[in-house]
Amino acid sequence: MRSEVKKTWGLLALLLVQVSGWAMAAPSAKKLVDYAHPQNYVVDRVMVVGNENIEEDVIRATVGIQPGDVVTLPGEAIAQAIRRVWEQRLVDDASIYVTPAPGGRVNLVVEVKADRQLVDYIHKGISEKELEELAPLIGLEKGRGIAPGYRQRLEQTLQAQLHEKGYLKATVKVTEQRVHDMPSGVKLRIVVKKGDKAKVNRIAIQNAKYATPAQLRRKMAKTKERRAGSFVSRAVWDCLCLRPIRQGGVLRRPLRWTEVKEYTMDGLVTLFPRSFDKKHYEADKRGLEHFYHTKGFGDIQLNDTVKPTNKGNVAIRMQLEEGKRYF
Repeated sequence: MRSEVKKTWGLLALLLVQVSGWAMAAPSAKKLVDYAHPQNYVVDRVMVVGNENIEEDVIRATVGIQPGDVVTLPGEAIAQAIRRVWEQRLVDDASIYVTPAPGGRVNLVVEVKADRQLVDYIHKGISEKELEELAPLIGLEKGRGIAPGYRQRLEQTLQAQLHEKGYLKATVKVTEQRVHDMPSGVKLRIVVKKGDKAKVNRIAIQNAKYATPAQLRRKMAKTKERRAGSFVSRAVWDCLCLRPIRQGGVLRRPLRWTEVKEYTMDGLVTLFPRSFDKKHYEADKRGLEHFYHTKGFGDIQLNDTVKPTNKGNVAIRMQLEEGKRYF
């Protein structure tokens, strides 16, 4: 990513006119750029300077202005040309200026800077398929220019993408290797330590009135709690905590069959607990909202927090505001 400072200097360079050669050949010639009176000029040549890695024809094609074209100075055509060079990410920095040419024409000079170029990369700890899927998101593209700070941004971006996929302990280290037969070429070595995928220790749903928290948890298709024990161990723990005889406990009021059913289903062992995936979790939240909408709760609001635990898992807390039921 190019810095804003470089972009600012690049835009200023659009207004730079080198007239020393013109003035020596024709001292009475007027300036090429008159901001009060823009003029049209025919382009004589499009020259590229400072280039080491990329074919000049590629840069000229990206500029989009050819000899014989008419450009207005000052005008938008030059600004658009340099934007196209930047957007293609062919070089680290670029600017365009004009010089006089015979016959009242002008030369466009494209000055580029591409000290290093990404030739290849190797990876460890992440599959080729995974890296190919993430490449467009993290800016990993062979042939692109390597700007200052690129390695650090690559590490941070790749690590953030792995966190999105549930690898909360993932670390990324990127190092550079020189290419012997290409002095300006760079080869990257990407080492990833993903660790285990995070599991969901607990899903706490508060202020649920229309449906019980257990019912809502079961409607989350791909986000499941990691149960520490079976129905029996959970029942024993509840008894040790004296929950049945507390206020509202099952031994202090009539017991309903639906309560027994929900308690049993909510306490079953999850033999193969699902890993936490942010995209799947967001889909499950939309599913809960859709469930409430189908039941007439058009104003449902779901506020949630996902907090990492000490062991690399997550705990989810949801706060519901069901609102008015319209039908």
